[in-house]
Amino acid sequence: MTDFTLADLTRFTGAKRRSVQFWAEKKVILADRTTELAGSGTHRRFSRSEAVMACLLHPFAIRLKISVGELVDISAGIRRRLNEDPVARDIVEKAIEGRESYLFLTSTEPGVWGATFFEPDPTSPKAYEAVGVHAINLLHHEEIGKPGAVTM
Repeated sequence: MTDFTLADLTRFTGAKRRSVQFWAEKKVILADRTTELAGSGTHRRFSRSEAVMACLLHPFAIRLKISVGELVDISAGIRRRLNEDPVARDIVEKAIEGRESYLFLTSTEPGVWGATFFEPDPTSPKAYEAVGVHAINLLHHEEIGKPGAVTM
């Protein structure tokens, strides 16, 4: 499948239909341009990348109750990372296949989020320790680890 409906995204994420619809209206997830403003009777369609985005964002929206404005900024950071970094895309694909992976979101100023994908070595007895070390390293990174930085 290469494109998905609102119903598909609702099923994949476990989010309420109205939540996914709201995300699309507010540009948290981006509908295909040919269906975005096509008028009544035309249902929005979403690319596989945007279906993945909805799946990545849902836990932040639900568990952390992050505002829609912040979700727009977070999705922009995730999109930027996935578009610029083939390793990040590879980690996401492995996660879809069931491999343990982590998404770290970092903000150093309001409205600006960075995304880092991390895949611990599954053969390492200290895999979980590596996840914690990675998060701490992000906070101490020369570019990211500025005063007020947040990592989640």
